[in-house]
Amino acid sequence: MATNEYYFLDRWFIPHPVEAIWPYIVDMPAYPTWWGMVYDQAQPINDLPPDQVGARVNIQAHGRLPYKTRFISEVTQVEPPHKLGLNADGDLTGRGLWTLKEAGGGTDISFEWVVRADKPILRLFSPIFKPIFAWNHGWTMQQGEAALKQLLDQTKK
Repeated sequence: MATNEYYFLDRWFIPHPVEAIWPYIVDMPAYPTWWGMVYDQAQPINDLPPDQVGARVNIQAHGRLPYKTRFISEVTQVEPPHKLGLNADGDLTGRGLWTLKEAGGGTDISFEWVVRADKPILRLFSPIFKPIFAWNHGWTMQQGEAALKQLLDQTKK
């Protein structure tokens, strides 16, 4: 694996049914409304609905570190309400796969993210700061898990 390549397998447990979670995972243009501490922008760039293969979204996101990433995410696989596959192209290039499975009293969610950091500063500093960049990714995913739990808890009331 090159120094600017990353493999992440994040796992969440959300104490709500798959059917309640799926609409939030599949609707990338809405990520800034609930995952706004990470997603600055998620602008559709074609007319396809977000749950359709080929839907493309221009993403701008950030973590705790003082840089932003910009990439285009394209839906490559949709198996409602269990799988959403994505390709990324831009500052991050690679693929992602959301998998949702019913589990005792809720839903196990995994996000597999295999990307290459193509943003020049990330590519340059990956050999030295790879663990810090990985920590930054972990922070963004923790924010998403907490935000989704909070959103679903509020809508349940």
